[in-house]
Amino acid sequence: MQVNISSVRFYGRSSRDATSTIHFKTTSPALVSYLTSYTAYAAPTDLFAACNETLIKSALPLPGHEANLPGGLRAMESQADNEMALTYGLFTGAEGRSWRIRDPNATVRDWSMDDSSTGTTHATLHQVWVRPLVQEPSAVDKPLPDVVPHSSCRDLKTADATAVSGARWLKINGTVVRAHCDMEAGGWMLVLNYVRGGGLTPVLELRTRTDGFPLLRSTRLGSDESWMRGAWSPWGHIETAALSQARARVTAAAVLPLPVARCCVPRTAWRQLELCCP
Repeated sequence: MQVNISSVRFYGRSSRDATSTIHFKTTSPALVSYLTSYTAYAAPTDLFAACNETLIKSALPLPGHEANLPGGLRAMESQADNEMALTYGLFTGAEGRSWRIRDPNATVRDWSMDDSSTGTTHATLHQVWVRPLVQEPSAVDKPLPDVVPHSSCRDLKTADATAVSGARWLKINGTVVRAHCDMEAGGWMLVLNYVRGGGLTPVLELRTRTDGFPLLRSTRLGSDESWMRGAWSPWGHIETAALSQARARVTAAAVLPLPVARCCVPRTAWRQLELCCP
């Protein structure tokens, strides 16, 4: 039976770290071709790099993903010309982290899931799902400026005391911007968010009002979000111009000097200036 596969979804957990969960999907042509044809690639570095790039660019984290992989992917390695394609080490990342059920160079099985385990001590769960490529639901369209009344998370919280944390549309200097608001703490806006996996040196990303501010996704130490890019990405920090326009504005009236009543104290031999009191 021929199965039309265009998208692959990975889900995995391990008792070695109960807080870590791999859950993402990818439409990487290199990975799909390998899993469906069992055709192993040669091992030149540039080819591996190209395969890794297609996997990362098409990868999308799914609910519950809290892991290092596929961040810092080094190779779609250990590829086999046989029916073991799904169980060999499909990919390996920084610090030896891998998705592996069997090491092709050993007779014993290695059960690793976002770690460098080479044994069978820890309980593991590995799942791979496939489906034809389908049209993904589009993200919520950006609203028009006249229907976005608030210019900051604080303004929104003041207007609606029941507002909860999450992604919100704000109007900053006339431009509609999507930002993450922490409402439980009183209306804070996230302007820098970097959750980096160990052993990685990823490139930083400057966010603008056009492509949206960074969104909060994971707070788990050990996750990696450097591979998540795009408008709804959590990775990055906002540009200085946007930060300047987002800061609180103080009205001129608020900085006017207050009138001070003056009463003079006579000078003394050691006091050369007049002392004034309210």
